[in-house]
Amino acid sequence: MNNNNVGLLENNEVIDRVFEHIDNGTTDLGTAQWHEPVEHYTSQSRYEKEIVLLRQRPVVFCPSAAVPDAGSFISRTAAGTPLLVVRDNDLKVRAFINACRHRGMKVASGQGCVHEPSPAPITGGPTISTALFGVFPEKQPFPIWTKKQLD
Repeated sequence: MNNNNVGLLENNEVIDRVFEHIDNGTTDLGTAQWHEPVEHYTSQSRYEKEIVLLRQRPVVFCPSAAVPDAGSFISRTAAGTPLLVVRDNDLKVRAFINACRHRGMKVASGQGCVHEPSPAPITGGPTISTALFGVFPEKQPFPIWTKKQLD
């Protein structure tokens, strides 16, 4: 018998308890108060160890529904790295570092759907999504570069 769940509620019991709290405007209270040391929030070495740990494991970035159509994108920072996720013409989701190799500027900000190709900031060259994945090849005003050519 697995004793790891001794004292824990079953899923349906948890759901019922949550709805009871919502209906009654209440919450569960612990038997003791937990005090998290302030240095856990301010320690540079702890931060660096956490980043190393996070980079060793998959990090949930966004649900696939956040990029539903070809040209859909979302950019944000995860584990200290700016990332850009796009859905290509084959409807595959691709993720890469959100930075132009030429100047290091962000390729995209926020979230949206690009229905037309847009040039990279300053250089006017193709964005990573159009250059690598050809999101709009029939409308592409720039040559389609291969990953090898961009390295």
